[in-house]
Amino acid sequence: MSMASATVILTTAHTRYNLLTLAVAVNPAFKSAIMAASNGRELTIQWDPLNTGKVYVGDNTVTDPSTAQNCGYVLLAGGTDLRRGLMDDIPFGEFYAMSDTASQKLNIMITRI
Repeated sequence: MSMASATVILTTAHTRYNLLTLAVAVNPAFKSAIMAASNGRELTIQWDPLNTGKVYVGDNTVTDPSTAQNCGYVLLAGGTDLRRGLMDDIPFGEFYAMSDTASQKLNIMITRI
């Protein structure tokens, strides 16, 4: 059962974005979904297949690997990559993303499992 979802845009290349901040700006229901019971929630981050660049997802130190070694995981251009994981260990507010190309989209969803 979906608790909240949003499509966010990483408007500027090589800029680190907090995914929770972007998601709440698009869909205020994210704030209450985050505050819900901490167990049994799954976070899904899906790459938009029309994107043209790469998106790096990690913590607040995530960077483009051409400038540093901390790129978290990479969602590739033109792909339909989907990353899914339980939120019990890592709070959603600690997820950041950076793209190597402007105007890249991510679809984010919190689901009760």
